[in-house]
Amino acid sequence: MKNKHYLEDENRRLNERLRILASEKSHYQLVSGILTEIAKAQGLENIALQAVFSIMNALGGMNVLLYYRTEKSWYCCDVSSGLKEIDVIDDPLVQNSIDEGIFNRLHHRLWHIHRLHDSHF
Repeated sequence: MKNKHYLEDENRRLNERLRILASEKSHYQLVSGILTEIAKAQGLENIALQAVFSIMNALGGMNVLLYYRTEKSWYCCDVSSGLKEIDVIDDPLVQNSIDEGIFNRLHHRLWHIHRLHDSHF
């Protein structure tokens, strides 16, 4: 009886480990594919555009904004507008990330908002 419980616990533990490893492998393959595409580009403008398109394609066709700074100028790059120099970062989440040196995970918040919205129907 004790052996049966041990085997069931071990089976659960191994299944959870398999789930985690599969998720990590998927993540690393996604990142590797994006980096492979970006590496093909030459020149900063082309790298920025390739990054936007590669991330957009990997995430399923949504628009992606990329902000970056050179010595004195800020740039914004996205699929619809291309690359443009900007004076001010008008997105408060992006500005907060820059000011605080942290990442904001907006996609999680939007997913939860979307689920809450769907639950009312």
